[in-house]
Amino acid sequence: MRRVVLPTVRLKSLEKLVHSVLSLVHAAGSAPDVVLVLGIASGPFCAIPRLAGARVVVNTDGLEWRRRKWGRLASAYLRFAERAVGAAADHLVTDALCVREYYRTVHGRATSFIPYGARKAPARSPGVLRALGVEPGGYVLYVSRFDPENNALLVRRAYERVRTDLPLLMVGSAPFADRYVREVRDTRDRRIRFPGAIYGDGYLELQAGAAVYIQASEVGGTHPALVEALGLGRCVVANDVPEHREVLEEAGLYYDGSMEGLQRRLQAALDDPGLRAVCEAGARRLAARYDWDDITDEYERLFGRLASRPLPEEARPC
Repeated sequence: MRRVVLPTVRLKSLEKLVHSVLSLVHAAGSAPDVVLVLGIASGPFCAIPRLAGARVVVNTDGLEWRRRKWGRLASAYLRFAERAVGAAADHLVTDALCVREYYRTVHGRATSFIPYGARKAPARSPGVLRALGVEPGGYVLYVSRFDPENNALLVRRAYERVRTDLPLLMVGSAPFADRYVREVRDTRDRRIRFPGAIYGDGYLELQAGAAVYIQASEVGGTHPALVEALGLGRCVVANDVPEHREVLEEAGLYYDGSMEGLQRRLQAALDDPGLRAVCEAGARRLAARYDWDDITDEYERLFGRLASRPLPEEARPC
């Protein structure tokens, strides 16, 4: 693996697009067999590496234009990019079955379904829980960018009404949403803490030790944090949207998208250790679907077919 760092413009509506286009230009000059693009923002520009002879695969990463953080102009461009990527790319990958169905019915485009994988908890504790002053099973966890469609403000307000001594750790940040972040943090409830963004083994330690994990997002495909909570056998309280139902099935506790609904579900989960245990057991049963080795094999087979270099039989999983 060789990692290349390229520049961009530090503006909310341009950062991802500029970086993606520069990356595609760089890739075109590297003469690759296959280029994998994550997200549809640069969809119209995927023709650049194709002109250089590469095959282009795009992981669509949910329905980006539905996110409330985008203004009218950015949302309109993302809808255009969603249409354009079907013509500019050789093949599309969707990480959720409901998104695959969307591309089939709305755009008439077949896609490959390949989900995200779940990472395992670190063998050695990096000490994040100790640094934050919490114990395994002694806190509730929310992890997300603090964007409106991820409902961080709703989560904070709902937790203020929950009767419990357990702290809520709201992990995340949002570099272009200062006003919204200030509103989320504006609480007098000392149980609610904002440790900022935490990555790597520290983040996995937080996931592995949570009594309850909250997945409050309302748009997107399969969320990596949700899959990782599932892989670590957590009890998940999730917004009742198709993407979350697809991952959690009957192993999740769902709420109706309202603050009151989230409050009730959290209260039920925190008051009933038996209910949490049932959800945790269900999560562990489903976790095998999200194995990174299997997912890597799927991508390798796809790339091999596109490059007309299929994997030899001995390299294929049983």
